[in-house]
Amino acid sequence: AFSQYLVTRQPDGAIQATRNLSRLPGGQFIRGMNGRIYVASGDTLWFSQAMRPHLCNQAHNHIRFVGDIRFIEPLTAGLLVADDRGVWMLEGTDPTTARQRLVSPTPVMAGSSIRVPATMTLRTQLPSAAVIWLSADGYMVATDTGETESLNQKRAKVSVDGRGKTVITEHQGTTQLVTLITSST
Repeated sequence: AFSQYLVTRQPDGAIQATRNLSRLPGGQFIRGMNGRIYVASGDTLWFSQAMRPHLCNQAHNHIRFVGDIRFIEPLTAGLLVADDRGVWMLEGTDPTTARQRLVSPTPVMAGSSIRVPATMTLRTQLPSAAVIWLSADGYMVATDTGETESLNQKRAKVSVDGRGKTVITEHQGTTQLVTLITSST
């Protein structure tokens, strides 16, 4: 005699934990934070269920922004999201209850953000890791708490119509921040 077990059936009355969930949509930017995956697709920020990074409820797991999202970067205090109006901080660990706060009204170049370690010296030593991006007023930096500052506003003006990709390089003992730009025209 052999015992038989049907593994695929839920116990009677149990609610299926993955009911109404589907694959996370694709997009231009993907970042992970606190057991979730965030995907920017056009003007919509999609996020996965907590601890289920491949699944989302497409009726509820999204936040709409104004215009296309230009970058997303995780910080300790929340998630930085740039759109046509500037850079926003989604404060907290749960995107469904996160409070949106404008941290920079300056237009941003799409794709130009990079997370830098605390050991990298800019004008002063950073207290923690930070995010740097290229804006219409030059480079901007946000600390892990969401405080922003312009690094070279009086010396640089940039058209943000194109796309950028920022990298950190070291050349002859000097650490450099380099942004490669492709024009949209």
